[in-house]
Amino acid sequence: MIYKFIDIPGYELISDKIYDYIVSKTDVITSPAEFGSWNRVNTNEMLELIPEIQTVLHNFDLEAERITIIKINPHVNLPIHIDSDRHPRMLWPVRNCQGSYTKFFNVDKNNIVTKVGAKGDVYNLILNPESAVQIDQLELTQPVIFDPTIPHGVWTNPEFDGYRLTMTIKFKTIVELS
Repeated sequence: MIYKFIDIPGYELISDKIYDYIVSKTDVITSPAEFGSWNRVNTNEMLELIPEIQTVLHNFDLEAERITIIKINPHVNLPIHIDSDRHPRMLWPVRNCQGSYTKFFNVDKNNIVTKVGAKGDVYNLILNPESAVQIDQLELTQPVIFDPTIPHGVWTNPEFDGYRLTMTIKFKTIVELS
């Protein structure tokens, strides 16, 4: 399984608090990025200021190791890539996710090169993306657990002029997608 939607009643209210945290406690919005950016936040601070996240994790018997905010510029598609994390993570919509799609692909292993992003994030970029074969997609309409080792890219909603913001949580224990 590539991803699994998670039913979290009232997640939109938590998304609003996450957005407020991003704006008031980080430089995510003001930091420049060519396509988008991978922004680690202070996990303990975020969980303390937004205890609802901790409650959600507790309800699923999960513990956060790292929380990251992903910002994708408006009218930009994030190229097909593979994240360096080797285990499923949570992906949570914060802003401008409706109508944008995370698409998953099969790719030729010979078309994978390791890259380091502007903030030191390591990922694998897919060369010759035109040869990739799409196998699934999801519209991030609620939180999901997904496998970041499956080649994927993000196609933003062209009608939105704001950043697509998501929160991703790496867990201290391995989560099975079944």
